Amino acid sequence: LTDVLQHLAPTSSIRLLPSDSPIHALLVPGATRVVSLATCLQDSGFDVRPIRAPTVKPGTERIRIVAHAHNTTEEALALVAAIKHALLNNNTSYF
Repeated sequence: LTDVLQHLAPTSSIRLLPSDSPIHALLVPGATRVVSLATCLQDSGFDVRPIRAPTVKPGTERIRIVAHAHNTTEEALALVAAIKHALLNNNTSYF
């Protein structure tokens, strides 16, 4: 999953935080923005969670992604595609 998530555009304001575990986090600054992106991904069928203050400091909000042994490469690629789609379309109902 980490290798696949690295396909996210490095120019976006979202970046993958380092992780040596099956739990990964995409840094998505802004409480409204992280919730909106998580909602968009959830609406696309992905079980992700927004993590925001007071759990993390304001400005370090993130989306938690947990990789499971049963997840396929295709599922990981679909997640990356959904993230890119949401960012590129900047759908006003989500952002």
